[in-house]
Amino acid sequence: MRSVITACLLVVWSLCAAHAADDKTATELLYDDLMGRMLQDKVERIQSDMSERQGDRRNSYREGLRGFAHKAFSSCLVWDKETLSVSYQSWDAYGSPDWSYAEFGALRACLRKKRRYNKNCTCQMIDHDDENVLKVPANFLKLYEKKLAAEQ
Repeated sequence: MRSVITACLLVVWSLCAAHAADDKTATELLYDDLMGRMLQDKVERIQSDMSERQGDRRNSYREGLRGFAHKAFSSCLVWDKETLSVSYQSWDAYGSPDWSYAEFGALRACLRKKRRYNKNCTCQMIDHDDENVLKVPANFLKLYEKKLAAEQ
């Protein structure tokens, strides 16, 4: 009897999980896609006190930034309304004991990189302490939501 109940609970749980994935907003879908791609990137530059060599490890933002209570993640994004896709040219993570300074540091690092390499993109906050803070441009969001509705 216990195994039947367990099996039923697993089926119900999997149906609820599938339904929850269908209920994600367009912004949540874009956030998940962006974070998934950026978190797979190799680290370009690491702090001097770390033992890993440059390019040896993946982005460890989700595990936290050692020694800091707060973390923020920014990226230089390109919103393509023709293909309804978003790409990134760079990303930056910043940690701080102060919540607001973590965001300030991440955006500042993104803007510096944008100016230094003359990138044609928009620096935006993506995540703050593992919370989605992505702001999708209204005109892009409207088109993207239409695309999602047509696919269903």
